Amino acid sequence: MHHFESELVAGEKAPYDTWTFVVVPDAIYRELGRARAPVRGTIGGVPFLGTVSRSGGVPRLLVRSELLGRIGASRGDSVDVQLELDPEPRTVEVPPELEAVFDEDRQVAELYSKMSPSMRGAWATYVGEAKRPETRQRRAEKAREGIRDKLYPNQ
Repeated sequence: MHHFESELVAGEKAPYDTWTFVVVPDAIYRELGRARAPVRGTIGGVPFLGTVSRSGGVPRLLVRSELLGRIGASRGDSVDVQLELDPEPRTVEVPPELEAVFDEDRQVAELYSKMSPSMRGAWATYVGEAKRPETRQRRAEKAREGIRDKLYPNQ
């Protein structure tokens, strides 16, 4: 388990300038051994799952607003971070409508499989949360194009 203190900072440019991150020391990032390292641990004593990745040359970890609220911290605050590589696979339940798109379009299925767990989850939620079957089907078709264009749902 790696342990360090870090300041909560904003991302460099839009849309990340509205997001909050913890900067991970280079030595720890290198030791994790992956460009996008799935990690688990605690921030301010509160458990989390996340991914450490390099952006703008800086290794960082996204801190979701829900977690910020639970630890009672905001940008500029220093937080105690403990993290380790998470060996558990990150799985996302794919709605049947989206699965049908993948069966029809192997290229989109392949692109989806290479996305981060959070991005896969966002697309699965976007399609699966709709109440009406026709809305889920329409969203699954929009997902086909969005995944191909590497967009986030509703972009």
